[in-house]
Order: sequence, then structure tokens, then C-alpha cells
Amino acid sequence: MRPVLIGITGGIASGKSTFSRMIQEEGYTVIFSDQIGHEVLMLPEIKLKLVNAFGQDILVQNKIDRNKLREIVFKDKSNIDKLNKIVHPEILEAMDDVVNHSSFEYLFFEVPLLFETRLEDCFDFIVLVYVDQTIQIDRLINRNHYSYDHAKSIIDSQMPLAIKIEKSDLSIENNGTEEDLHCQVWKVIKHLSGIRRRKIKSFVESQDNASYHSSKKDFTKKHR
Repeated sequence: MRPVLIGITGGIASGKSTFSRMIQEEGYTVIFSDQIGHEVLMLPEIKLKLVNAFGQDILVQNKIDRNKLREIVFKDKSNIDKLNKIVHPEILEAMDDVVNHSSFEYLFFEVPLLFETRLEDCFDFIVLVYVDQTIQIDRLINRNHYSYDHAKSIIDSQMPLAIKIEKSDLSIENNGTEEDLHCQVWKVIKHLSGIRRRKIKSFVESQDNASYHSSKKDFTKKHR
């Protein structure tokens, strides 16, 4: 029987990664989709496709420089679709691979853009971590050294919070301290046994208008 799949998501600087690490510290397995993304960028066939699409400038010491790639992609919005078509299929296949080889009863996935990438039908339960926008902006300014206008533009470019709350099974406000957030972690853990398996899609199946080719890479050793 497959694990109960729990998605953790939230806007930038919402505290979702802190929440995920707290879940991890309590002995549960959390898969970070961003980490899988890092591993995918190291695959030779993906690196070749990205260089062909975006040029040699994205390579530093024969590795994809994520910052340079990000700069190129966000200068032209059409590049976002180009990047997603190259990288997302591999990430989703890797996530499916983790699920198919997992022996855990519960498996958490932190996916920053869970709703934006249409993955809500891939989970039995979705937890949204959110903060007030003023706190979010302050965190981005202090953490990333962004200007106020840049921080706000990033937040405004993401899916509206009200829609994410509506789509989530549980919404956790993270306007307080880490201790407050840890209390919310325990509430989630306490109610895990009450989560029922839904009829869900695989991660690859959720992208019904995309074409996929398996890289046949084994990501399960690192993520079991």
C-alpha cells in the first residue's frame, strides 16, 4: 500500500521550509522538491538540453549555475515555459519514483508551487503555511536583501493567498514565533491517523497535456 501523501506548500518567505524541517525533526520523512530539482540539473541529458536552450553562459565549472539560469529565464517570460518543459518532467518522475519505492506510512512533500503546477490532485492532504504580507515583505527584505518594491512584486506574482487557502485542507498562520509554529506541527502530527487516502493521480499523470520521457535515473536511494 502506498504512503499517505501530504503536501506542504506556501508562498515565498512564509516559513514552509521551517515547518517542513520541524516535521522532519519529529522523525517523519519530508521530500523537498527543490532538492530533487537540484539533482535533476546535474543529469547530463538535462544539462545538455538547458545549454542548447539557454546558452553556454549558464555553465560554471561545467555545472548549471542556477542564479544565471534564473536571470535568463525571468528576463523573458516565454523562457519559463521552455525551462519547465525540460526540467519538470524529470522532477515529477523522480517524485513518483520516491512514492513507488517508499515503505513509510506517511510521506511529506514540500512543494513551493504546488497549486501553480497543478499538483493538488496528487496528495491525500495539503497543508498551507502562510503569513501576513507585511511580515512576508519584511522577511524578504531582511533575508534576501530585496528592496520593498522587488519583494512585493514577487509576492504579487504568486497565486493569491485566498485561493490557496480555499484549495488547502489545513491552513497554518505563521505570524508568530518558531515555538508557535512548532505547536502547529504537533497538531498536524496528532491528526495524521485521521487522514484517509484519496483517489489521487501520480505526479506525472497530473500534467495531462505534457509529454514525458523517463531518464531511468534512480532517485530513491537518497529519498527513501
